[in-house]
Amino acid sequence: PFLKGVDDVPMAQGLFSAFLFGMIYSVSLTPCVGAFLGSALMLAGSAGGAGKGALLLLVYSAGLGIPFVLSTLLLHTLQDAFDRIKRHYTLINRICGGALVLLGLLMASGQMSRLLALFS
Repeated sequence: PFLKGVDDVPMAQGLFSAFLFGMIYSVSLTPCVGAFLGSALMLAGSAGGAGKGALLLLVYSAGLGIPFVLSTLLLHTLQDAFDRIKRHYTLINRICGGALVLLGLLMASGQMSRLLALFS
């Protein structure tokens, strides 16, 4: 099969699990997506017509959904990359954590704007 282990799960249990995961995932994304969705809704509402507004929301939805669909289709293909990430998870976690601490210190000290000015 395309995805390993899919045939082992009864259909009803798989559908319920997917639904439950989707609900939990949507609640966890609400703070991140809420501001962007609000902006998209405001833009669609002031687009000058229902057709233009619907098109803007369609493009927004596609931009949000296509990466999830592609990642699902490529899941089996990317298994080697996921295995490498798992092997080095502790190192990756420490590097990312250190980067977050460094960025937090730069923001708290007011040096972040100086750093960003170098890139503009």
